Amino acid sequence: MQKLKPSDKEKNIGITLRVTKTAFQEMKKEADSLNMRVSKYLLELHKMYINEVNKK
Repeated sequence: MQKLKPSDKEKNIGITLRVTKTAFQEMKKEADSLNMRVSKYLLELHKMYINEVNKK
């Protein structure tokens, strides 16, 4: 997973995500394996997705 530095605008943006307990545990397990917090993991996952969409 590629780490990107957020711009000043991005640092001030927050989101709320509702997931099941099972889904959260899976995300937490994956994030822990990368030594990241779940929120940081989701942010990096989203950036990877956006990069793939923009390539097409």
